[in-house]
Amino acid sequence: MGAYPLPNPGRDAAGPCACGSALPHGLCCGARGALGANGGAFCTSDESAEALAEEWDLGRTTVRALADVLPDVPVPLLGGRTPRGLYHAGPKERAAALDFVRAVARSADGMGMAFPAERALEALGSPNPPPHGPEDRVSLTLATFTLHLLARGVETAAVLGGQRLFRDALRVLGSDVDDPPTYAAAIDFAVCWMHFRPEANEEYLEGRREIAALYDADPAALAERFAAMKQALKLVWFDPRYAVHDPAWQERLERTARAIADGATDTGPLE
Repeated sequence: MGAYPLPNPGRDAAGPCACGSALPHGLCCGARGALGANGGAFCTSDESAEALAEEWDLGRTTVRALADVLPDVPVPLLGGRTPRGLYHAGPKERAAALDFVRAVARSADGMGMAFPAERALEALGSPNPPPHGPEDRVSLTLATFTLHLLARGVETAAVLGGQRLFRDALRVLGSDVDDPPTYAAAIDFAVCWMHFRPEANEEYLEGRREIAALYDADPAALAERFAAMKQALKLVWFDPRYAVHDPAWQERLERTARAIADGATDTGPLE
């Protein structure tokens, strides 16, 4: 599935929408057109039906994942803090946490979904997270890596691929998520690795540390989780199951591989 332009190119992909949502591009009501009675999106003049369907699928999956774990999701737009942690940090921070939860509810309403805002707001009152069961940990992981990737401007189709990768990893490696931050960081790393982003070069340890730091995860644990995922699912660059196909990059990689096979020592930059 190829890349497509942002529906609102004048808006920062990682910033708030004019609709008042605090969510990044791909999850707020301003990222799509009007909704029909059945929750489906109508295509507007500057958006392709394919792009709109991708945004809708991503928003729906993520909003559902957020429903019961929102207080404990580290949110990039909140400086990587959780709404619960922010709520108990002081009066100004409490207001920001409340505003964020309400913005999520508005975004869900804009997509034709009912979000349990009152339940989430009530949960913020307790300073300590409740013990999360297996399903909660899966939702926490899914919501966390999705929000982090979107906030960094990774395109919707690639984030959807990350969600498919997570689903398959749970099926192949076991459905018990014992460490949501590390699992989320490993999916983030895998999405970046498959798209040949420099921060996910396996030889570039600093990039791995940077991604791990976003999730407050251990870089070594991230690397171990990614290695298990890569081996179990036989992941490759631009994996057709999960990655956005980029013909230009594919051509460069093949050209470089041919040059190396022919004995070239300097193949030039891939960029």
